[in-house]
Amino acid sequence: MGISRAYIETGRNDPCPCGSGKKYKKCCLPLLEESLSIDSLKFSVYYKIAYHTFTNYKEFFKDTAGKFERKDLASAENFEDLVRNKKEWEEPLDWFIFNEYVLKGKTPLQLFLEEGDATEKEKNILRRFDGTYWSLYEVKDLVKELGKAKFVDLFSEKEYSVFDENLASIENGMVIFCRLVPYDHFYSAGYVFLPWLVRKPDGFEEVLDRFIEPFKRDNPSTEEILRIYGYRLYLFIKNFTVPEGEGEDADIASSIYRVSDYNKVISLLQLSPYFYKERTPSDQEIFVCLKNPRSELIINNTGIVTPEEGYIDSDEEPGIGIVRVDKNYLEVLAPTKKRLEAVEALLKEVAGEHITLEDMR
Repeated sequence: MGISRAYIETGRNDPCPCGSGKKYKKCCLPLLEESLSIDSLKFSVYYKIAYHTFTNYKEFFKDTAGKFERKDLASAENFEDLVRNKKEWEEPLDWFIFNEYVLKGKTPLQLFLEEGDATEKEKNILRRFDGTYWSLYEVKDLVKELGKAKFVDLFSEKEYSVFDENLASIENGMVIFCRLVPYDHFYSAGYVFLPWLVRKPDGFEEVLDRFIEPFKRDNPSTEEILRIYGYRLYLFIKNFTVPEGEGEDADIASSIYRVSDYNKVISLLQLSPYFYKERTPSDQEIFVCLKNPRSELIINNTGIVTPEEGYIDSDEEPGIGIVRVDKNYLEVLAPTKKRLEAVEALLKEVAGEHITLEDMR
């Protein structure tokens, strides 16, 4: 039963579907009505701000497309061309609108609030997005009929009460990638809503700690890191996906190798078509191990492009694991043991003479 049907079929004086024992009108009904009203307005104003942003700040968007390894997006002639002909444009544009600074130290969102064509109601919705960021959340206490759940931030462990139509299509225990937007009595998801894992694997918190650690040079808070480097989190989850059919049995697998010649290992990985070097502000070098070698041409709906141009068709699910290298050690991370073995086999083929296995988990 979808949200709107529950809203219609549950009487105001009936027990609330959330199980609280309170009357519907005294519990979730007012929040549900507010949520549905917000969702309707939220999506009607999105194309206004998206169109305005791409039309007025396209040159700035090119830098964001590069951060997402998606230089093909910058070739769109106009907003209609972007929407019609480009795959997965929503995430880079969403990040650009709400988290990039383009003019006068302001985001496209802040500039739109000053100069864009929107009603005051629409602008009030958009103001809620200012300062928000992408993160990963575990879903708990889900009531699908109401689109209600508790979201637990996997970085900060903070809990959020969420009402959102997207919740009707997910399950308890899922890990969701999204930005949460604050309203008066609850949070709602932003425009990007990606159910990522069917459950949180064992050892996952440690993986997230390792993800966030390289960005902590100047001791920023985790929220500050995600506001600035949230696009890195998006790329991380795109390249660290539990393959379909393995989700229920997947646990994070990792291994540690001692490095005898750091410069040689880095050079060999950079030359290998199976390893793609990520950009990171840390002292570590991070490589994504690819499912398909970078030397292959990949055909997509924009034509034929090479990975050297910065684009790998996401439908091919190219990432099978991650390799982190510092001066003395190399760490391999993968979403399943099977994938860990595949990454290690390629790693040993490329740089086996310069690494020695220390530990495996």
